[in-house]
Parts: sequence; C-alpha cells; structure tokens
Amino acid sequence: MTSIQRPSRTTTRWVRLGARTAVVAAASLLLAARATAQLSVEDLELRFVSVPGGKAPAAQTFRINNTGDQPLQATISIADWDRAESGQNRYFTAGSQASSCTAHMGVFPMVLRLEPHSSEDVRVALKDGVGAACHSILFVETPPPPPSARGASITYRLRYGVKVYVEPNSPFAGEIVESGVVAASVAASPTAHAPRADSLEILYRNPGSRQSLTTGEIQIRRPDDSVAARIPVGEFPVLPGATRRLRLPLPTLATGRYVILALLEFGGDDVVATQVEWQVP
Repeated sequence: MTSIQRPSRTTTRWVRLGARTAVVAAASLLLAARATAQLSVEDLELRFVSVPGGKAPAAQTFRINNTGDQPLQATISIADWDRAESGQNRYFTAGSQASSCTAHMGVFPMVLRLEPHSSEDVRVALKDGVGAACHSILFVETPPPPPSARGASITYRLRYGVKVYVEPNSPFAGEIVESGVVAASVAASPTAHAPRADSLEILYRNPGSRQSLTTGEIQIRRPDDSVAARIPVGEFPVLPGATRRLRLPLPTLATGRYVILALLEFGGDDVVATQVEWQVP
C-alpha cells in the first residue's frame, strides 16, 4: 500500500506546484505586456525604386513611438528574409542570402532612447549603384525585462519588422508552373475526423524582378461551358524569383465531369491561366 500512496502524494504536490507556477507566469506575462505595449512602429514597409548603375534613390524614414508613461530603449537590427512556398515568412542572418540588401543599406540610428509620449524617425538610405532587386528586414525591439525574483516566469520581447524592398521600375511578371486536382484522401490531414473535399493545387512563380501581388478567380465549368461554381483567390505576394503553392478546396458538386479554369492577375498586362479536368464520382 505504501508504494501506491507515495506516488499519489507526489503527484498531488506537483499539481499544486504547477498551479502556483502558472499564476506567477501569468502575472509576469501581464507585466511584460504592459511594459512593452508602449512601443509602436509606423510604416512597416519601405519601397525603393532603383536605377541600374545610377544614383541611389532618396532616403526614407519610418517612425518609432513611445506611447507609454515611462522612457524606453529600442534597438534596430538587420536580417534577411524570404517566404516559403506556403507563404510563411522565414528569417536569416543579415547578408547570408543572395537577395539581401544589407551591403547596400545604411540605417541611423540603430539604438534609440524615447521619452514618454515621444517619437523619433529612423533614416534608411541606400548606396549609389544599387541596381539589382533586393529585400531585407529591420527588426525593432525593446530589451527583455529583468528576470523575476519570484521564481518561474514567462517573459517576452515585443518585436516589429519593417520590410525593405529595392526594386527596379520593370514590368510585373507571373506564370503558372503546374496545376492539378488533389484527391480528398491525399489532401486530408491524418488527424482529421471529417472527410475533406478535393483541392485544386497551383504552383505559381514570379519570374520578374519586382514583388507581385496576385489575385484571381477559379471557375468550375460544366461540359456545356456554363459555370457551376466560382472560387475567389485572395491576394497573395510573391517575391522576385520565388514560387507560391496554393491549395484551394473545391466545392461539393453533382456527379459528373467538370473543367476547372484558374485565372490569376499579377498586375501586368496579361492574365495567366490554367485548365484542369475534374471528375466528381
């Protein structure tokens, strides 16, 4: 009996300790939120138009605000970034990517002290001769709060990202690399409890030198060319030379043969399209 009771008592103590720790962590998280919520940043994207081999475009600024009642310090660091095919941002060490603007960019100041209810502009300037497209990101963050003297706690730092784009004034471009219907059995997650619909998968590529903002529509047509359904494609950005994989759930339709027509507009003079046959059992 003793061997059974001891684990029971130990478990009870662990649960109580966990509850107390959770309360302390929640309090620390609330304090951290109050301390960092006073920082805000305006203009989270800066776009420069470059001229190959020419003079650098005019410098631009973004503004950092201290909306709180206490002074705060903010630091700025440079990093590289891109997007995965899913559209998720990925971050890298400054200067490590071929598309980095780090070597062509100057930022001042990179450490700021802001008095309560004050603002300061940060200047971003490019060097002469920047011609190729590049992009980087400037992280603006506050120092971490001091560790709690009460034991276990959760702390975090508020960090803003200001994306910097340098692009020539060239035409937008876009193309559909491949497309096809993904069957419901393949599209469904292994943990899904309900059956999923078939999906249309499109691999889109931006072969140009400027970021494209692409949107469009999916039309599902019957054999007589009448439209059975329309699916809007929300706007999505694609960096120069990058690809984006879209997976769009298809609606439930009557048994039969359909043709799926995807029309995408990327800001150029043309519309890119793809056509896929779809058999609904």
